[in-house]
Amino acid sequence: MKKSLCGRLVVFFLLGMISLTLMLYGGRYRILSWYGSWLIGEVDSSLSWEALFVLSGRPFERGIAASTFWASHPTPVYVTGGLSNDNLLAAGHPIHTECALSREVLLNHCVPDSLIHLMCEGTSTYEEIRLIEHFCLSRGYRRIGIVSSVFHGRRIQLLARRYLTPSGVQVQFLPAKPLLFHPEAWWRNEHGFLTALEETIKLLFYRLKGIL
Repeated sequence: MKKSLCGRLVVFFLLGMISLTLMLYGGRYRILSWYGSWLIGEVDSSLSWEALFVLSGRPFERGIAASTFWASHPTPVYVTGGLSNDNLLAAGHPIHTECALSREVLLNHCVPDSLIHLMCEGTSTYEEIRLIEHFCLSRGYRRIGIVSSVFHGRRIQLLARRYLTPSGVQVQFLPAKPLLFHPEAWWRNEHGFLTALEETIKLLFYRLKGIL
């Protein structure tokens, strides 16, 4: 009797697992699309920031986006990031830091030099957010826009809620359009897949470190 009951339970369990697997597989595109939207987070299209901050990493992508946002709502632009591009540095290129590269992109897309301010500090998103926090408090900014890659949004917003919001600084995330993949179908492209995977790992790392 017990063996028969155990056998039935095993069968029900296996059938349940098979059904769940088929459901997940059938809805995989909806799940992947939802996850991409979750990584982006909340996007506010209102033009209300007092200053624009451009985070380091992918200076061409983010610089182009920042110049577009600036054109719709001109304000001072602050560029963060203290890392260098190793290849440009090794080649002896005069412009090799990420903040300087972003500045060049902004200049080439009609943002006046007088409104671009370099803050070449920070080697991680966490460090850059804390840098922005202290800077905003010293300058009195209460509403800022942060430009970064599209799947960077969730992590930026979580950091902002923990470190900037309590200081009275409201953050508007402004996503840069990816140049190599479509966020709506990121899993169809190697660049999109690797970007989502990298951001997932960073979110988990920040959680484990207690930063988020």
